[in-house]
Amino acid sequence: MAPLRMKPLSDNDDRMRVEPWVALVRDQVKSLNFGIVQIVVHGGRVVQIERTEKVRFAHPIAESETQK
Repeated sequence: MAPLRMKPLSDNDDRMRVEPWVALVRDQVKSLNFGIVQIVVHGGRVVQIERTEKVRFAHPIAESETQK
């Protein structure tokens, strides 16, 4: 995915500024093979980022093999 390029409307306008949490979310997504990155918002502000990673096996272990 190409990086998002933003240009401020003027020198005094910071509405187009990228918030620090955006880089954190980007890093979390890049480091996942399988999983979920959730952004928790309270009152219009990001207050928490949650990451759940799944580990997938190429060949699932048969149930009979785990009971040995």
